Amino acid sequence: MEQCLRLLTELKQTPELPIDSHRYSIVLIGAGSIANLGHLPAYKLADFHVKGIYDIDRQKAQETANKWKIDKVFDTLDETFADAAHEKLIFDLAVPPKEILRILEKLPIHSHALIQKPMGESLIDAQA
Repeated sequence: MEQCLRLLTELKQTPELPIDSHRYSIVLIGAGSIANLGHLPAYKLADFHVKGIYDIDRQKAQETANKWKIDKVFDTLDETFADAAHEKLIFDLAVPPKEILRILEKLPIHSHALIQKPMGESLIDAQA
């Protein structure tokens, strides 16, 4: 983790952020390698607030929360989405492509989602 942060700083690849970029909190869905080695180091470097995390493996979510000092570990997707109507949140979907549609179907109306993977494992899956 420290090497990732050092490298990101040395490469000076951090773009200038909009003035209001910190008015949203992030809720991370998925606690795997891409979350721990990519997303969370970048959020820390940008000083973004990660409000909570959910993973189908709660222990993995708890370990990630402890490591990155994330306040809340959610037990279900429904609980994860409960605050969306009352707070400015961005849901970061760091999950396998086959899970994205299932999660998007539960996402509250007018929510913001960050999806950094293909919408499916094939064109047919993505169009479904």
